[in-house]
Amino acid sequence: MADSNNGQADEEDLYNVTIWAMKSSTKSLLSSLLNPIKVIPTEKGLPRYWLGLAELIGIGGEKIPNLKTELDPTLKLLNLWAEKDKTQSTIRNFLKYLEELNRFDVIYDIKDYLEEDIKQHKEQANGQCSSTSLNTDRKILTVDDVSRISQGLEPQNYDAFVLFADEDINFATRVIEMEKQKNLKFCVKDRDLVGGAFEHDTIIKLIAERCNRLIVILSPAFLASNENNFFLRFAQAIGIDQKMRKVIPCMYTPCEVPFELKCYVILYYDRSNKLWNFWDKLYNSIKMSEKEVKKPNLNRAVSHQAPSKSLYKPAIPEIQANGLSKSKKEGVKFNSMQNLNNCDSSTEEANSVKEKKSSGKKSWIKKILPSSNKAKAEGLQEKGKRKFWQRNSKRKVAEAN
Repeated sequence: MADSNNGQADEEDLYNVTIWAMKSSTKSLLSSLLNPIKVIPTEKGLPRYWLGLAELIGIGGEKIPNLKTELDPTLKLLNLWAEKDKTQSTIRNFLKYLEELNRFDVIYDIKDYLEEDIKQHKEQANGQCSSTSLNTDRKILTVDDVSRISQGLEPQNYDAFVLFADEDINFATRVIEMEKQKNLKFCVKDRDLVGGAFEHDTIIKLIAERCNRLIVILSPAFLASNENNFFLRFAQAIGIDQKMRKVIPCMYTPCEVPFELKCYVILYYDRSNKLWNFWDKLYNSIKMSEKEVKKPNLNRAVSHQAPSKSLYKPAIPEIQANGLSKSKKEGVKFNSMQNLNNCDSSTEEANSVKEKKSSGKKSWIKKILPSSNKAKAEGLQEKGKRKFWQRNSKRKVAEAN
């Protein structure tokens, strides 16, 4: 009897380790077993899936609706439990809760994997921490980082960090719900930060390195917080240093806009008309970046288009004295035989134009010559004929003698 009690005590000690010891593969198996809804409850009325586990762990209230929208509620639930109560979030208590839910099938399927995970976890705990594990631990800032790094992935990057006062939690919740509606990823201080780290240092690193935007929900309560004003001014400085649009101010409750925010375009929640939709404006402000902006393809009218430069322009031939044509522009390129034929035809046209010009010039000269000059020219012509016949007759006489 004593041996059986000792064996049971040893088994309890074996599983008395944190649930962080479970590998990502083991958690994936748990998710596949606990995520599906079970219609039949236990004798105590507990749901026999992740929702019953949440009730036993003590997580409920406003977090349950958020868990229902998660793609993997079991994994999210385990992460929340580990952050909520580090002393009670052990594998031993987890197996105990599965017994209360009558999920012995889950215990049977994962028991061998749990023992292997616990063995490796204890071996790492007994050894010295390597520099690699220390660097990995420094990268863990949010709950999402824990699950991603355990799967060998890089830390989580976010579309925006939502900064608000506690008094504006209702409106901030509506903004955060855009994650599921618009396929976004937000970082929220109370929801996503892991415990044990300096809060200000963590938020500064997230805003500077891992969040593209900072959504600021302006209200009198927000402006009264020195902490919120500090993060706001820090984000402004980061935006100037990175040369990017970092801050998205959203006016929820009317208040006096600070001087440093008057240069920004503010999204007013209470302004609603046919041309203004707050939620569309906010989504476009989050997603639109300088790299996504493309030049519009303008379809101009023909009369508004700039003249295009063609590869070939017909050269204007210049008429020379020898009757040959020469192009005014040397080195004309031809992109087809058709253009070459066009050039030949233009040369022939130029020659015909030259002949017409020369003939027209002669007729024009004849018209403007005075009548006296014309008679003089005819007299010179007759005189030349007489001299020719005289020379011809003298040559015949000389040949006869």
